[in-house]
Amino acid sequence: MLKSIPVVADHSLCEVHILRCPKLKRVTCLDRDPCPPSLKYFSIDDDSWESLEWNHPNAKDAVESVRRRW
Repeated sequence: MLKSIPVVADHSLCEVHILRCPKLKRVTCLDRDPCPPSLKYFSIDDDSWESLEWNHPNAKDAVESVRRRW
């Protein structure tokens, strides 16, 4: 049961794909503004997207710009 994705070396993070992780609460490496400039795709299903919690007030909007739905 995945509940968070910790900080990783995000300077080369290009893609994140998340499918069927409704208990996922945080993607720490993306919870900032701006999101990593190397990030081109963030694929996530709607249920997992809705379960995410954000600390940074602009992070969700920043990630939304590269979000692709499953």
